[in-house]
Amino acid sequence: MACVGVALGLRAVFGSTDHPLIAKAVAELFILTAAFIFGSAARRAVLAQRRIDDHDTTAQSHVGMIVTSTTLAIAAVAVGVILWLL
Repeated sequence: MACVGVALGLRAVFGSTDHPLIAKAVAELFILTAAFIFGSAARRAVLAQRRIDDHDTTAQSHVGMIVTSTTLAIAAVAVGVILWLL
């Protein structure tokens, strides 16, 4: 989420610059990084749950993490689209 915040901050700071496409492109890099981080977190959560020994504890379903990370990734991409439209 910090990457999305940085992207929004870049848009606010550099929105009135002579080269708005450069500012939008840099902000988009942060948005794409956020989406990658969300996907990576979901993948790592699934892998970690597979390593949990069923004798010690019961792992919760990984569906919640996948839904959360997918929602955040879609929201980050939506913010990127909005930044390009502004």
